[in-house]
Parts: sequence; structure tokens; C-alpha cells
Amino acid sequence: MNNTYFTEPTSGTSTQSCTLNINRINSNICQLRLDFDTLTLAQPNRNGQCDKDKFSVSGGMSNVPQICGTATGQHMYYDLDPNGGAVKLLIDRSVINSSPSPWRIRVAQIPCDSKYRGDLTYPDAT
Repeated sequence: MNNTYFTEPTSGTSTQSCTLNINRINSNICQLRLDFDTLTLAQPNRNGQCDKDKFSVSGGMSNVPQICGTATGQHMYYDLDPNGGAVKLLIDRSVINSSPSPWRIRVAQIPCDSKYRGDLTYPDAT
């Protein structure tokens, strides 16, 4: 497995959004495992919608809902498109305050024949 880390930029300035495009390291990669080492975003609204800060994943086979709130310590598996193409991770922070919460997400590329492949698991963000 290959590990990449998606972290908040350390430029000293807050950004409203940050994107990471992930290309598989070879054609035998079928899933990504995303480990939320640290992820604390604004809580959802009363209707459960992420109308302020949100994390999203796109470009693969799985349809993942937007994630907001706290997902630290959680993980998810994400199925890749067998035809290829990049997967896009997006942190969208519409509410920037003087003490933004950092994020650190570990991305592991999992081979198709790995015993560590898992089912799509959504974080239980609250």
C-alpha cells in the first residue's frame, strides 16, 4: 500500500478550499482507504446538511455523501473506477475563523488482490 497525506497547508493563511487529485500508482489498485487522523469541520445544520464546512470525494465508483462535523479516528474505503481517472478529495471551508481546525487524512492505495480490501464505510461524523 502507498501512503499519501492530505493536510492543511502550512502557509500561515487560512484557505477556503483545498483539493487533492489522486491517480492510482498502477492498474492493480481498486480501492482507496481514507483514514481521518484529524478532521474537525463545522457541524451540520438542523436538517443534517453540511452547509458550511465539508469534505467530499469524487471520481470513483462509490457515491459518498458530504462529510462535516468531527470524523477524527474514522476511516472509509472508496472504490475506484476500473477505467481509471483521478479521484478528487476536497475540503471546502466556507466559514474561516481565527482558529481554523487542521486536517490530516491518510490515503492508502489498496491493490485489487489485497486481503485488506474493505466495504465502503462512512465515518460516523457528529
